[in-house]
Amino acid sequence: MQTGRILLIDNEVGLCRMMEAVLRDQDHQVKTFTNPVQAVAEFSAGDYDLVITDIKMPEMNGYDAFDEIRKMNKKIPIIAQTAYAMENDRKTILDYGFNAFSKQKIAVKGDQIQNIPIVESEDKVAVGEIAKDLYVMVKKGQEKEISQEVEVKDSLTAPIAKGELLGNLTVYNGEEVISTVNVVAAEDIERANIIVRLWRKIFN
Repeated sequence: MQTGRILLIDNEVGLCRMMEAVLRDQDHQVKTFTNPVQAVAEFSAGDYDLVITDIKMPEMNGYDAFDEIRKMNKKIPIIAQTAYAMENDRKTILDYGFNAFSKQKIAVKGDQIQNIPIVESEDKVAVGEIAKDLYVMVKKGQEKEISQEVEVKDSLTAPIAKGELLGNLTVYNGEEVISTVNVVAAEDIERANIIVRLWRKIFN
């Protein structure tokens, strides 16, 4: 079972301790806060894999905590939970932001990347392909901020076997990297014969 680092926020001390015990029993690392303001103040992006927060809390409710944490880490999963949830609460959660992200397809396995420079290959360039499907979660309204860039390894030299790593497709939200996927050789890339290589050295 995969374990993780969990931030747990709930102003009910007894419930917080019970949930902490259950999570620790599953070998998770848990940091608990009964004060959501303090939890947000001490939150550090990269320190946690998951946030579990109550919704109905004094001083700062779960919606506001969600907003503040999202400003520091746009990718961390957040689970909303409350003992007082009614149908309108569930709809509010969905409408408010826990469902405010759309799944955007960036690339699918096998998509081709053309004209990747390969030193000493017959054609000087080769075709790469995306190693696996790539989707990202994008906050609605930020779709135009998403961009992508192919980053090729330095001095790729033939021969190169099919499936060998050529570089990465990197996805950005503004200037922030939000995901990457490997770009691999779509086929074997043979080294040019000695005559071709000598010809290039003389005339290039």
